[in-house]
Amino acid sequence: MLAIDIGNSTTVFASISGARVRERFSLRTSELAAGAIADAVSRLKDGEGTAVASVVPAATEMLMEAISTGDIDTTVLIDSAGHTIMANALESVSTTGIDRLLAARAARDIHAPGEGGIIVIQAGSAVTVDMVDSSGVFQGGFILPGPAMWLGALGTAAAIPDFHLDEMGWNVPDKAGKCTREAVMGGLAAGLTGAITESARILAKSCGGRVSRIITGGWSSKIYPMLDFETVLAPDLVLQGIEIVGKEIISE
Repeated sequence: MLAIDIGNSTTVFASISGARVRERFSLRTSELAAGAIADAVSRLKDGEGTAVASVVPAATEMLMEAISTGDIDTTVLIDSAGHTIMANALESVSTTGIDRLLAARAARDIHAPGEGGIIVIQAGSAVTVDMVDSSGVFQGGFILPGPAMWLGALGTAAAIPDFHLDEMGWNVPDKAGKCTREAVMGGLAAGLTGAITESARILAKSCGGRVSRIITGGWSSKIYPMLDFETVLAPDLVLQGIEIVGKEIISE
């Protein structure tokens, strides 16, 4: 299957089969154009159809139009309002990011089936920490600023320089920062991992303490080593969720 994940920062096109990503191609979502979309689709399409999930409505419309001009038999746009991703206890599933639900579905089905509750950490433009209870029901969770958003917010202060993530050491500091750069970068590392840890602790407690923890998303490989609790690194959860739900919809 060709799985397409339209995120706030990056759009990923992936050929995926049996939860294994065979090939992928990425574009910045802000730079999506019909020609580049058509090229990515033609390179990766196969006979199992195409499934799309998006958190960016404007980009979705352009992508679906570009796909419609190609030679693709079946294309589905996964919509939480129109499709059942998984059982949930949310007040409004239609206003919950589709990526959160798809990552949780893949975590439940592939990585931790029948093993108590699951905490799914998704580290992208934002960081979400979500809970799937021991019955397989998505309970919701917490939304935190991602690394770039964190630095961007600090950069609005006139007295703080505009630091970049390529200056980041990705280590939780063990001492005070002695300059503004050290203080900002140390605050990001300590603050973000502390917020993730506390969010995961609250969710685990609400589930009785017996949980598996999984981290995914574009920043997952950077944040994963900084966490001081046992966590599985699974960077392709959303793509895997797209494949699972996309095949269900196509087979209906």
